[in-house]
This record gives sequence, C-alpha cells and structure tokens, in this order.
Amino acid sequence: MLATCGWVELEYAIMRRGCGLLDQPNRGTVVLSGDDRQGLLESMVTQGLSTLSTTCARTSFLTNRKGRVQADLLIAALDDRILIDVDINQADLVTSILSDHVFTEDVDVRNATEEWYRIGLHGPEAESLLGSFGEPPKEQLEAASLDVDGTSVLAVRRDQAACPGFDLFLPRKGVESVWKAIRSKGSIRGIRVRTVGWYAFNAARIEGGTPLFNIDFAATNLPHE
Repeated sequence: MLATCGWVELEYAIMRRGCGLLDQPNRGTVVLSGDDRQGLLESMVTQGLSTLSTTCARTSFLTNRKGRVQADLLIAALDDRILIDVDINQADLVTSILSDHVFTEDVDVRNATEEWYRIGLHGPEAESLLGSFGEPPKEQLEAASLDVDGTSVLAVRRDQAACPGFDLFLPRKGVESVWKAIRSKGSIRGIRVRTVGWYAFNAARIEGGTPLFNIDFAATNLPHE
C-alpha cells in the first residue's frame, strides 16, 4: 500500500477540505453465490443480515469456536452474490472457514481478490464527486451502484476518517479507467482531488475512531473488546 506521495500534510489536508483518493491493494474480496448464501453467512458472523440488500451493507466479525475474532468483514450484496471485503491476509482463511461449513447448502465460496479491487474516497467533497456518476449513498453503510466511465461500481458509505467516506467495489480490470475518471471529473467540477497514502489516512482514521484489524485488534480479541 502506498505510504505517501511525498506530502503527508497535503494528503491529510485534502481529506479535510476536498477529496482524497486511497488506493487499497491491501483489501481482499471473498464472493458467495448460490441460493443459500445469505443464510449460511448469517449463521457464522456476529451481525444479523436480514436487512442486507443491494442498497444496504453490513459490518461484522467472523469468529472461531472460542469466540475470538478471525476477520473483520464489510459485507455488501449484488443481485446474484455477496461480496465480502476483508484484510487481504485473511482472504484465504475466510474462504476456507466458510467453505468448510457448506454441506448440503447451495453456496459457492471463493477468494475473488484477483477479480475485485477497492478504492477509497474520503473528504467533504467525496459525496459531491461521486454524485457526478449517479446517486451516491447518503447514510452510513448504505450502498449504491454507479456507472463510472462504463464500469459498474458498488459504492458503500463508510465514514472512517472523521469525514464522508466511501469504499468502491469494482472489477480489477476497470481500476485504471475509474481512477482516471474520478480525477478528471474532479478537475472539471473544480473539486480538489489528491491521491492519499497510508500515513495520512491512518492519522485521519484514528481521529475518526476507526479501529483496523491486525493493527488495533487481532485474533486474540473477543468481539466485545
């Protein structure tokens, strides 16, 4: 993951005054398909998924038999599958755990990190910028499908850095065109957009009170901790 473009202070400032673009190669994607996908997943995570839909995502923990956290998940849905955002170091583990609990259910679980990618947008202008491509989600964990330069993108609202924020799920093959389209649209509309790295985002997300798995807590922790 990019540490910095060289100007940490400017990268931090853009998340307070404009829109920071965060490249996230550190995120993995697990995909569930099949008619029983939601029921199986709900039986194994700490969050109820009855309201999970194409317009509403959920966060949850996957735990082991002793109740220890195995992974911190962002769960989003498309019409025919469920997308799970997870730390890339846990993608294989999550795939294995979920697969091992499929018996007679109609569920296919696979690590689709090579197919899906994640881009983050953070800052007071992020919502306005995304609005150039459709109707962005307004509330925390709401989701919306957008067309960005011909690429279908699922945007999930996640205010992680004490400012409006969005996680974009998109096909890996469309990353370059989507990145360029967002930068171009910002320039056309007079919205300040800058690439931000880990150093600036980390400072901002700590201010926002957002803990990260493998940094602030790990597999030794229980969910209530």
